[in-house]
Amino acid sequence: MTTQPLSYSINGVEQVRLAVTRVSAAVSDFSEKVGGRSLWDRWHEAFFESERELFASEGGTGRSGKWEPLSPNYADWKRSHYPGALTLVASGAMKESLIGAAAGHVFIAEKQTLHIGTEILAGYHWQPSGNRPARRAVDISDEQERQFFGRALVSWAHDLRKEAWDT
Repeated sequence: MTTQPLSYSINGVEQVRLAVTRVSAAVSDFSEKVGGRSLWDRWHEAFFESERELFASEGGTGRSGKWEPLSPNYADWKRSHYPGALTLVASGAMKESLIGAAAGHVFIAEKQTLHIGTEILAGYHWQPSGNRPARRAVDISDEQERQFFGRALVSWAHDLRKEAWDT
């Protein structure tokens, strides 16, 4: 069986990159449980953490920065139809599908590929149009990559090493 090395980008975590590059040559299934959780399970948890921060900060923790305010007309309309709702939240369905495993959440863990996101269509938020700026509902910053995904990689590599030495 031919395997491909795991490909990822985390700035400032060279030691983890080197360790995973070496180990990935021997690992053909990143969905396999190691220490009770697969690498994909750990990245799933990291994704939820980064999304919770993103929504709580209204985009402030994301790579693109804080989401632009709503236009005055739309803000008035939204207040009357969705009182108290924050930016990128109306019914809450999209947000809930991104910060936890709610309806519409996508988590497909294959041997070499991971898909995480939402089935709830809100792509019009992601691209600017006319006077509407882009507001990305998935926008992982370099710091979040290091903090959440780096921690998941280190934990997985530690468990993989431990499991290899214990056998």
